[in-house]
Amino acid sequence: MNGRKTNRALIAMVILSLLPALARAQSQFTGIYTFNCNVEGCAANQPAMLAQGTDGNLYGTLPSGAGSGSWLEYNMSGLPTLTNFSSYSLAQVPNAISDSNSGFTLGIDGNLYAGVSHLDSKDMGAIIRLAPAWPGQSPTAPPTIVYTFPGGTNNVGFPNPTFPVAPPVQGTDFNLYGVTSDDGYSGYVYQVVLNTSTGQGTAGWLHQLPSESLGPLLSGSDGNFYGTYVYGSFSKDPTTGAIVPSGGGYGGIFQITPAGTIGWYYNLDPFSKTSNNGNGDGSNPQGGLLQATDGFLYGTGSGGTGATAGGVIFKIALDGTGYSVVHNFQSAEGTAPHGGLVQGSDGYLYGLTTKSGPPTTISGAPRLTMSGTLFKVSTSNTNYTVLIPFFGIHDWGYVGPGMDPEPTIALHTNGILYGLTHVGGLNSGLSGSGAYDDAGEFFSYNAGLSKFISIVGRRSAHVGERVGIIGQGFSNAVGAATGVTFGGVSVPWTKANVTIWSDHYMTVVVPSGAKSGVVTVQETTGSFSTLYNFTISCSGLICLHHP
Repeated sequence: MNGRKTNRALIAMVILSLLPALARAQSQFTGIYTFNCNVEGCAANQPAMLAQGTDGNLYGTLPSGAGSGSWLEYNMSGLPTLTNFSSYSLAQVPNAISDSNSGFTLGIDGNLYAGVSHLDSKDMGAIIRLAPAWPGQSPTAPPTIVYTFPGGTNNVGFPNPTFPVAPPVQGTDFNLYGVTSDDGYSGYVYQVVLNTSTGQGTAGWLHQLPSESLGPLLSGSDGNFYGTYVYGSFSKDPTTGAIVPSGGGYGGIFQITPAGTIGWYYNLDPFSKTSNNGNGDGSNPQGGLLQATDGFLYGTGSGGTGATAGGVIFKIALDGTGYSVVHNFQSAEGTAPHGGLVQGSDGYLYGLTTKSGPPTTISGAPRLTMSGTLFKVSTSNTNYTVLIPFFGIHDWGYVGPGMDPEPTIALHTNGILYGLTHVGGLNSGLSGSGAYDDAGEFFSYNAGLSKFISIVGRRSAHVGERVGIIGQGFSNAVGAATGVTFGGVSVPWTKANVTIWSDHYMTVVVPSGAKSGVVTVQETTGSFSTLYNFTISCSGLICLHHP
């Protein structure tokens, strides 16, 4: 270990032990890994979603460095494994993959899906898939290109869908749904029809958005999809009544059905005098949406005017009514949230901001650059708390917990929060990575949240449908799953109804008589439930005709 590396390790330990705002970080915050841009990839941009796979590991992507970026796998201990996209031969992956800002989502088929912005260095994006050899196992094969976007321009000179900056989500019909961020800040919401036999996709419906969209779609409990657009607005054509996009405006929220129909939209108005005590709606939502336990959609706006200039947390009902601002970000709390939110077992919302933070000083380091926070706040805007300030010490090469955490924070079913910063980081000596490169930090934060289970990729199902469940303790030496209930109604414990694939993944058939409510897995060592009510779309004999 050279002197520079040793010095950075000592500096990081001093930071964690002496900075009052990070007093609890010694036990709750962990800097897992500092990325080296020249070797393994770096610069995690929004959305950079971290997804929990059926093996219980976390998966993500890094868009830059190491030639073409990389994908990340973390097994909850030690250091992550990073694989450069450029390491694959053309025999393994026919087109050179590069520039994946998206991160991954877990599909209902158990595969991981991501978007990439370039194939063979051309402005032509694609959807890729990482597939486990067996459900509940880690992927071992190279990524597969599922669908290639057309790129270029259409017959009126408008950009075609090109860059799937956000990862797609998989619908209950096994098709893929997502958004793009294209040239001129334009964007689309799209469907890719997936052939479940070949695993290849073809173009489905397409709907132009007012602008680019950077956050993945959310599959709501009503079976529809929900998303955001960063700029522009929707309006209704006065003659035809059609919903059409416009370049003027400050971004908004929309609902789209699996058939490709815009159900409703809400255009954010940062100058509204009737919203948020006259302070406006905020503006420019960049992250995806969360459906919280109260059924409302929650998200963030990255800007605004006056009291909302630092961004907002907002909520809106599934039917598009009742938009309200939950919280206005102020400088000392962190500002400019770029990602979405998660909700913990305590009911609080957790998220990240990318700029500012609480006033912080370290003796001997006068040029300290504050660059975001990890925070929590209740859905009623009480007890806003900065859990971690992110910063870099200018005179010490911007060493610190990391800077500019743009992606959405991830909540693993083990109850621990995981995230990525765009730049900065602790150091190689503490993290165990290669030469320090200010290229971003992979971190975790233990907020004392309970373990839970989650239904893969959906919030509703019919009786008779088979759904996937991720969690922990389904089959191990300590304990095993012994039962599953939907709203208190038990799944018959037979091979026809239950398949336990691994300690972290199982599939079950929704039982006759199932009720909307929490889904619970009983294990020999305790029980774990979803953090939300799961909706049974129909019940009784009629459901038997909707497998």
